[in-house]
Amino acid sequence: MVSREIKILLVLICTANLFSFNSYAQQKSDDNKSGKELLVFKREVILSGGWSTLQTEPAGRQSVGFELLQVFSGKQGDWGKLLLQFRLARYDNAYMLMNETKMPLMHLNSFSTWAAEFHDAYFEYGGKLKGKLALRLGHFDVPFGLEENEHTHSTLVQLMSMRNIGFKKDWGLSVLGRLAKLDYNFAITRGSGVYLVNRRHNFLISGRVGTPADENFIMGISAIYGRPIDQMATMRGMKMESMGGMNSGMGTMNPVMQPSWFGSDTKPAHDIIARWRTGIDLVSLIGPFVAKGEVSYGKDVNQDIFNALAGLSCNLKSTLMAVAQFQYAYQNISDVGSKKDVFALLGLNYKLSPYITFMTSFTGDIKRLKKNRNANTVSAQIYFYW
Repeated sequence: MVSREIKILLVLICTANLFSFNSYAQQKSDDNKSGKELLVFKREVILSGGWSTLQTEPAGRQSVGFELLQVFSGKQGDWGKLLLQFRLARYDNAYMLMNETKMPLMHLNSFSTWAAEFHDAYFEYGGKLKGKLALRLGHFDVPFGLEENEHTHSTLVQLMSMRNIGFKKDWGLSVLGRLAKLDYNFAITRGSGVYLVNRRHNFLISGRVGTPADENFIMGISAIYGRPIDQMATMRGMKMESMGGMNSGMGTMNPVMQPSWFGSDTKPAHDIIARWRTGIDLVSLIGPFVAKGEVSYGKDVNQDIFNALAGLSCNLKSTLMAVAQFQYAYQNISDVGSKKDVFALLGLNYKLSPYITFMTSFTGDIKRLKKNRNANTVSAQIYFYW
């Protein structure tokens, strides 16, 4: 995915930044007479791994990266910001099982490989209407569901974005702000996810309106429509059909099985899926507890899709958090086997210091889509951020 020369260059850039850039950021902050921090630079290292009862080898993801936030200000206050979040990651045995077939993650071309990944990488202009109206250009969260207000970049507990959107972030333009005590965010994006890919027909339109994200109770409604590139959705929508038979030479007929996708014998070009969703999400903070939920309905081509999530976390103490989550995914597939993916997750996050967090999780499958076998997965991660 990344050539050797580019990997070496990026490692050198990251290393140089780790040792030198922070002092420059501090100097910029000291020079700002208003007391506002104009430039923030953070470093990030992730060491993670996992083991599943369906895999014969452990999986791992190791990465080094940085996050840069530049705030632009004038005499009348802040008018824009630049956010850049980049990592160089190494994936080992990173794949998903679909009908016993190993598939690499969507933005990877092999099970064990390097990848250069931009997460948040955008410029946001607020101007005189700061807070009420802003324009965002670049790579950012697709405004749909819980992902709009949840920070899952560095956690083991993920949401339903892969089922609803196909990815979490996309390249494009969004209009966002707050009006009449309602947050809004509407976007037009490329529909390609991690990398900016133009297949002419791929695009995504998305939007969410909800109560302010800084309140103890948050509720929002979302919708997406478009033709995103989603390799896993192509596989989920595939089935093997009998196309008649052939004479074996012994007076018997053997059925010929051929694949079909969403009722067609032609695979979607470039894995572009016609998709729409509508959804409702909510988050409630009650003492040490945070409860969250999300439901959505829509279609991939001509197959009905229903997704639901319920989660609860509890701050056991200032440095320890327990997490529980349940996810349900239904897809109306005319195929042998289940039409549901159902699993439960339990996790613990322990803050070793202000800059180091240890995470562990256990995921148990209750039901798997199609003919996939149930699996139990144990994962652990150490996250450095300073």
